[in-house]
Amino acid sequence: MTNLWPDLPATLFGPDPRFPHLNADVAFVHQRQGVFAYREGYRRGATLLGAGLRATADSPELLLWPVAWLWRHYLELALKETIARGEMLLDESAQWTWPHGHKLAALWTKAVPHIEPHGAAGAPEVANVAAIIGEFDSLDPDATGFRYITNVRGQPSLGTAPTHINVGLLDETMQRVATFLDAVRSCQEEALDALLAQARDARGEW
Repeated sequence: MTNLWPDLPATLFGPDPRFPHLNADVAFVHQRQGVFAYREGYRRGATLLGAGLRATADSPELLLWPVAWLWRHYLELALKETIARGEMLLDESAQWTWPHGHKLAALWTKAVPHIEPHGAAGAPEVANVAAIIGEFDSLDPDATGFRYITNVRGQPSLGTAPTHINVGLLDETMQRVATFLDAVRSCQEEALDALLAQARDARGEW
């Protein structure tokens, strides 16, 4: 990439034969990967930015906002996926239904009943993740705090934020939460596969 001035016609969306390894297969994502690509994409985006910040010591005052927002959106997608897949586990004939809303605390409340059956009762991980999600939700309840400097009322969008936020700490803590939610997803997928196998067996479809 040598010319960074828009003196020639260009386009944004489409393949580029110069860099074939960077051509994203959008059709494959929508047909085969679904929400996983979105969820995992926001997670990897946050991870790459966090790693880049630690490696280059670039300005945390500039990179806090995209790192935090990417992690927040990952959380929202991961919780919604947990709820949707959990509902299918309760009724294997149910259609995939995507939850609405941006409130992380409300999504967590809906997700917990679909998480607890896959782990030890009273596991500390659940309480720890709940506290982290609660902290995120308290600081940015409407998913706008890390995107805009003021809210629709003209008030500071992160009015309750501490005076300093360590981007490395944020990234490290969210990596742990993501590992937990990955484990939940794996357990749900295994349980759903078993449930669907039982249904096929009952119908004699083997």
